[in-house]
Amino acid sequence: MASFLADRRMSCLAHFLTVGLIALVIFEAFSFACWLLIPFFPSALNGDGKSIVSVVLDVETWLFYSLAVIVPVFVVLLLFSWILWSVKAILRLTGRSARFYMGASRKRMNVDGFFVGLHSRLESAFDSASWSRRRSVLVLALSCALASFLAAYPYLPSLNPSGRFVGVDIPYYANLWLPHSHKTLVKCLT
Repeated sequence: MASFLADRRMSCLAHFLTVGLIALVIFEAFSFACWLLIPFFPSALNGDGKSIVSVVLDVETWLFYSLAVIVPVFVVLLLFSWILWSVKAILRLTGRSARFYMGASRKRMNVDGFFVGLHSRLESAFDSASWSRRRSVLVLALSCALASFLAAYPYLPSLNPSGRFVGVDIPYYANLWLPHSHKTLVKCLT
């Protein structure tokens, strides 16, 4: 009976977390669209702060700053995640499988199966037979277009009407490159 209740609680918790994460992803996608479209439609952001766009962006900013407290912990975990891979490799060399016990029902979770499945999915995603030249060119073109857009985005007139530099290193590069702007590329490099 206790095992059934523990499984039921874990199932409810998993369902709750899944629904919560889906709602958060939808909210963040809408927030991203708002941030992306504000320069093109500045009238959507009213000065009184009562428009739906203003409320969404305020809540998104609050979420960003409230979650910023735990980000260093996750960064440290990410930086040292290579240790898990090393332990897995050592266990494989010694002939043992990496198994962890979870919950009151002592269910086993096979870590080796997870890594094998992850490896096969990544291998099939980047398989050269399914990855055509056209797809490679398309990904490269989209990446270049996105990089150009992200570099120009802070300088859009609706976001930055005075055309001020964004970032601390831009004035250094401007002072370095603008005097040479009338020269050809070959003369600039020599």
